[in-house]
Amino acid sequence: MKLIAIALIAALCFTWANAEVKGTDLQNMLAKESNTFLILFYDPKADLPNDGKDNLEAEVQQKILNKKEFKDYKFFTLDATDSDATDLVEQAAIDLEKLKHHPIIAASRNGMLVWYYGEGAVDELVKVAHTFTHEDGYDTKKTSRRNLQYRSLATEPTVKTYEDLRTHLESSEGTTLVMFFDPEAKVDKKNQMIKDVNSIILSNKDNKDVEFMQSSLVADQVLKQDDRAEDPALMVDELGLDVVSLKHQPTIAAFRNGWATWVHGDKAVEVLNKKLADFDKKAKLKAGEDKARRIR
Repeated sequence: MKLIAIALIAALCFTWANAEVKGTDLQNMLAKESNTFLILFYDPKADLPNDGKDNLEAEVQQKILNKKEFKDYKFFTLDATDSDATDLVEQAAIDLEKLKHHPIIAASRNGMLVWYYGEGAVDELVKVAHTFTHEDGYDTKKTSRRNLQYRSLATEPTVKTYEDLRTHLESSEGTTLVMFFDPEAKVDKKNQMIKDVNSIILSNKDNKDVEFMQSSLVADQVLKQDDRAEDPALMVDELGLDVVSLKHQPTIAAFRNGWATWVHGDKAVEVLNKKLADFDKKAKLKAGEDKARRIR
């Protein structure tokens, strides 16, 4: 009987620890308490059969709340579309359009809020959960109310095939960013570029409609590909990509209405960001310049 009781107590320690909360109630807790809060922002009307709210709750429970080092964390779910949540959603710069495709998971402590979105969001959150303070090295944006600061780090789904990528580029009328990377590169700089794209480009409201994708290119395989009329070699040749450079760091490209430009190097995202202000016009007027090429 004692063993059973102990087992029951242990089980109760790891019961489902989240609770639904109203936006204003959560704001009051964030302002008064020094605990680390985990917040799942979701849209109850979103059609998410495979990767919706319930799945993300389970992942948070397994990877964070079940760990002893996170036993003092508080976990709440919040309907981001509720009128009572409007103030908090605006302060945290939550993109409601993103919630139609995937919930957002956030951590908040001492006035700082960080959120992640998409595949691998919880894994990214775990990386900062241990040292989530004002001095964690992140650049922050201040808001006018309650001095809440935020940092959005959205991890977008990876395009799995070049056929899918080409279909998207041919049908999309907006700007699409594509990060090309070599999964066999000796140094993995992919995550840093993802963070740079989100913090420098996607955090700008003027770029709220910009889509962000990733595609892998194994440099050695592309270089040896005999049939250059097939992807990925076809796309590499059309863009004039330097695939050898992918062995050292990713390349970021922008596509719009059949035109493309790409940048490689330590400041690649910053350079690309400067080009996006009037990308469509510049791409058409300066075809052939700045490595911009027509995609057939």
